[in-house]
Amino acid sequence: MRNLNRKTVVEGKGLILLFCLCLWISAFPVYSGDGQIDILPGGKVTFTISKPGSYVLTDNVTMTANLNCIQITADDVTLDLNGHTIKGTDDGSAVGIYGKDKFHICVQNGRVEYFGSDGIRLGDQAHVKNVMLHKNDGNGLKLGGRGIVQNVISTYNGKSGIYGGNSCLVEKCVSSRNCSLGESAGISVYDNSTVRDCILRLNTYEGDQDVDVYGISSEHTCLIENNTIRENKNNTTYDGGTIYGIYTIDNTIIRNNTCSDNTASGAGTDMRVIKAGKHSTLSGNVCSMNSVTGEAAGLYALESGEKSIIMNNTVSDNSNVGNYIYGIYARSDSIIRNNVASGHTAKFSAYGIYVPGDGSRVENNNCSGNVGTEYGGYGIYIVVATDDCVVLRNHTRGNSKNGIYLGNGTQYCAENMTAEPNGIKQDGSNSLLENNIAIP
Repeated sequence: MRNLNRKTVVEGKGLILLFCLCLWISAFPVYSGDGQIDILPGGKVTFTISKPGSYVLTDNVTMTANLNCIQITADDVTLDLNGHTIKGTDDGSAVGIYGKDKFHICVQNGRVEYFGSDGIRLGDQAHVKNVMLHKNDGNGLKLGGRGIVQNVISTYNGKSGIYGGNSCLVEKCVSSRNCSLGESAGISVYDNSTVRDCILRLNTYEGDQDVDVYGISSEHTCLIENNTIRENKNNTTYDGGTIYGIYTIDNTIIRNNTCSDNTASGAGTDMRVIKAGKHSTLSGNVCSMNSVTGEAAGLYALESGEKSIIMNNTVSDNSNVGNYIYGIYARSDSIIRNNVASGHTAKFSAYGIYVPGDGSRVENNNCSGNVGTEYGGYGIYIVVATDDCVVLRNHTRGNSKNGIYLGNGTQYCAENMTAEPNGIKQDGSNSLLENNIAIP
């Protein structure tokens, strides 16, 4: 009996030690074979990543509480969603993956959807790739400066599809059907950023507020290239607002983008298909088939500030049934060369190229078939202190009022132009007008 009791005691102690060992082991993360840490949030509380490292999501997660799903409180974290989906409750203010104040966070390979705020919100020097953001009420993705966004698809989010800070790179992304909750963009970045090889499509506002909608919004010293911006809409019922295909400020390069079939339907909703500030270069862009239907709204297909270079662009077949249209609108001391600006139609006036200032050079452009129903269509129209402009070797045909008009500050010529049907009209001084062809 004594031996049996001792055996029983020994076996009992062994079981206790084994149980304690299991508890001790379970306190440590589970590592995949390559050193990554497997994680699986439960959905009822926020899962916190508090140490640097590489983490892998092992299954889909559906949140049942209005909380952030994954909160990152350490720098230098890589989170691989491993093809899985993180799904929110579709209300409240939760974020799918939150690491706003941390650096060097990488999120990749999965889907984040139905959160009441942003899908993913990260800090500076973040890297997001191969991720889909869908139906989040805030931004699909928001990150700080010096971030990289690659191969991201962002759809049906309430605000911007992708929102980045200064010095970001956004490439090979798709942003579609965002902007429903107010002023926002398909892609928005700040100074010194690059947006290239992206598709911006069907980002639409249809509310009753005075808001602006952007395909791509950027600021100073940015590079915007090889993007497609199509079918974006500002359909506000408010008498105001603007839709921009591409918006930048100063010292920006905008090249080889295609902007087409974008629309504005508010009573006073303007459209600026491509808008750049001073000292910018706009080349190789196509702006076509964009339309404004509001009664008091204007359409600027390609607009730049002073001392800009505008060359090799095709701006054609844009329309405004309610007011005026400018194919290329270039301020003073600019070079406008080798562009096509043709086929625009407007209720009031239609301009192929419009230059409201001194010292510009307009050369080798083709401006044809611009028609303004009430006030006429012009191939090239230079106004307001036209001193020292150079206009040469341009070709115009079939514009409804004048092929080339050099004014002295009068926006609309009060003279009877029937004596010069579709030809050249010069009212300004100190301008060189040479070797142009203006055919009725």
